Amino acid sequence: MNLEKYIDKSYREFNSRLIPGVENVLGIRVPILRKIVKEMNEDERKLFLKSLPHKYHEENIMHMIIISEENDYNKAKEMLSEFLPFVDNWQVCDAGIPKAFKKLEDGEDLLLFVKKLISKEATYFKRYGIFILMKLFLDDFYNSEVLDIVANIKSEEYYVNMMRAWFFQEAMVKRCDDSIKYLEEKKLDRFTHLKTISKCVDSRKIDEKTKLYLKSLR
Repeated sequence: MNLEKYIDKSYREFNSRLIPGVENVLGIRVPILRKIVKEMNEDERKLFLKSLPHKYHEENIMHMIIISEENDYNKAKEMLSEFLPFVDNWQVCDAGIPKAFKKLEDGEDLLLFVKKLISKEATYFKRYGIFILMKLFLDDFYNSEVLDIVANIKSEEYYVNMMRAWFFQEAMVKRCDDSIKYLEEKKLDRFTHLKTISKCVDSRKIDEKTKLYLKSLR
């Protein structure tokens, strides 16, 4: 696979600043990576998925894109379990959620899977688990337990706590009455508390009256 021909040097410089410490960044934009994945046949995809660890950052994004297109629920869980140990940055982690997860009528088993991810010490297992909760469990699968799950996570990892803040910002948009209590009662650690308020204040989805009140909770 010749990815080098798609390199954008200016984008590589820009993107490398967003993922400090990540090596082998080529500088290929995500829409192009999605196009490359779309053009791969089934055999090429199977071979690619087995070629872990990948050499380039962009290959890891492609791997997650392929996982995000998976329609078989159990296979999607298996693919994630195999790949997450190799995820080393937020861009790869946040690249997508399997279609199979979105098609579920009941999120009970998926919630068990998420809890297992969050129980791991590895940063991007936890972050991906929270990412699933944010994308799926604030809507059709919602129950207030998910707020407790995220609030009770104890981590010193920046990228875990930034995702927790993002989760609560989205919860403020979709489940304001339940989630605002976590800020009023200061149930989050100080860093996540302040980052949540900051994200809410920056959000276009939250009204100015609520933003003013949230500022008073800092």
